[in-house]
Amino acid sequence: MTVLLYHLIDFINNICYYFFMEVDKINWRFVSAVIILAFSLRFAFNLYYGFNDSPGIDGIVLDKIAYNLATGHGYSNFPDIPTAKKPPAFILIISLIYKIFGMHNYTAVRILLIVFSSITPALVYLIARNTGGGAGEGAEEISRIAALLTAFSPLLIYNSWWFLSNTFMYFLLALGVYLIILPKKDSNILTFAFGGLFLGLTTLSLQYGTVFYFPLAFIWSYFVYPEKWLRTALIITIAMIIPVSIWMARNYKVYQRFIYNNTESGVRFWGGNNPNADGNWTPWIGSARFYSKGIKPGWENASNWIELSDKMGTPFQDLVLNKKDALTEPEINDRYFSHAIQWIKNNPSNYIKLLFKKFLILWHPFSRHSVSPFLTEPFRNIAFLFELFILPFFFWGIISSLAHWKNYLFPYLLIIHQIVIALYHSGDLQQRLRAGNYILIFSALGMYSLNNYIHKSKKEIHDKQ
Repeated sequence: MTVLLYHLIDFINNICYYFFMEVDKINWRFVSAVIILAFSLRFAFNLYYGFNDSPGIDGIVLDKIAYNLATGHGYSNFPDIPTAKKPPAFILIISLIYKIFGMHNYTAVRILLIVFSSITPALVYLIARNTGGGAGEGAEEISRIAALLTAFSPLLIYNSWWFLSNTFMYFLLALGVYLIILPKKDSNILTFAFGGLFLGLTTLSLQYGTVFYFPLAFIWSYFVYPEKWLRTALIITIAMIIPVSIWMARNYKVYQRFIYNNTESGVRFWGGNNPNADGNWTPWIGSARFYSKGIKPGWENASNWIELSDKMGTPFQDLVLNKKDALTEPEINDRYFSHAIQWIKNNPSNYIKLLFKKFLILWHPFSRHSVSPFLTEPFRNIAFLFELFILPFFFWGIISSLAHWKNYLFPYLLIIHQIVIALYHSGDLQQRLRAGNYILIFSALGMYSLNNYIHKSKKEIHDKQ
């Protein structure tokens, strides 16, 4: 097994060396090649599964809001009825595409997602160069391996087809991180400001937990820029706040209260913290379950849960809302939050056990219910094997990076951030994937370190002989 592993790592290194140029400069030839490779893989995947395939459950809501916005009905789920169910960043992009290329043009949206997803491996290469740059020998090779892993990642390829904001979020986050962690000789107020701005837009691309991005700037600045840490942190944070504050001002105008991200965060929090929660992510109706025969609605049947419930003679039950309640979106959001918090207060021991389950599920190699059941079984198996392959290298890479921990501080913080989100919400594979680019950087470091260790061991054996 060790010999096979050695040859595999050596093969990846040989691919990297094919594009070898000067190590101290950005290898734009490699960057171009990895973008073309990533684009080809994602284009082929979308071609197979359908560029114009209808959006999934959450995608339908994005589609409706974008359509209403593009046709002059405002940011609404139902025409002329304002909503804050979804954060706006990706929806604004979809709306712009609809105006230019025609309504419900899913092909145009997916092509743009492919572009975002194809550029991301190049950004991972640049981030890995900057994080590993102070670690000396091997920084370039580690960067190339990380970029190739990102390009080949089955789940990142799959996300380029998924009609959701995930791929857009990965791109924005990578761009923001790259600008923030530029070497000191290249960084300035503008790079910090634009980096913070992209992190702010990242917070408006996902539906929960992104508020935790704000402390990262202060922690990172304190250790990396000790002489100017407060100024650096404030520049990044203020830039992050700008796009968020515009969205909050809009929500205040609509609801007469500040809403930071969206009005579905409560139901998602309750979906991961309720009497029936098992640590996995269930649909946003996670508060509701089928109570007879022990059947729970899974991702694959979430779109027709009412119909299924009626056929089984099992009425759909909601532990929080009464159909007769006439509540606004923020009031519904508050109701779910209050019930989740109340359940946590009343069941502290069960909650602690649930947190432990979430953590274990987060690091499970592959959670099949996190991936669309419409994908072919071979692809799901390939995704499982890829995740199974990279995780041991990730943990080895974390250990190998500790000697130069300041260089890797921002990726550490992003991974810790995602662990916190998983404990807050649920521990499934999609949660881990949101820190996936940075996990792959450490996996690349682990591969390189193990490769060096094997070479060193072989040399020592040879010298003794």
